[in-house]
Amino acid sequence: MPRVIIDAEEFHRLNADGWTAPELAEHYGVHPATISRHRKRHGINADTRRMMTPERRQAIQAMLDDGWSHAEISRTEGADPETLRKHFPGTAWTTKQRAAHLSALRVVNIHFNRRPQAYDQSKYAA
Repeated sequence: MPRVIIDAEEFHRLNADGWTAPELAEHYGVHPATISRHRKRHGINADTRRMMTPERRQAIQAMLDDGWSHAEISRTEGADPETLRKHFPGTAWTTKQRAAHLSALRVVNIHFNRRPQAYDQSKYAA
């Protein structure tokens, strides 16, 4: 595979403009991990929009208050599970809570995926 040369000046400008690693990777035609390594090599902090700002903490806390699991928050908000454990200790679901949630999902799926039975008119005299 040919080596991709990333123009440092352009990279710094785009990074300062708030481009994320996936956006930069698509722009340069490389994997997002390459962008992360390039940032690290040049002492550039990762995407600061994803850092744990007070606003982001508040949004995640609201999700936790609404009963969201760490896995749901991680998928939706993009927060690393380890970061969630660090900033919100004791809020991860227990094994019992996860099992109850999966059980409830199964019941809902069975209910909504059940086909309605055909009405048999011969059973009922007119």
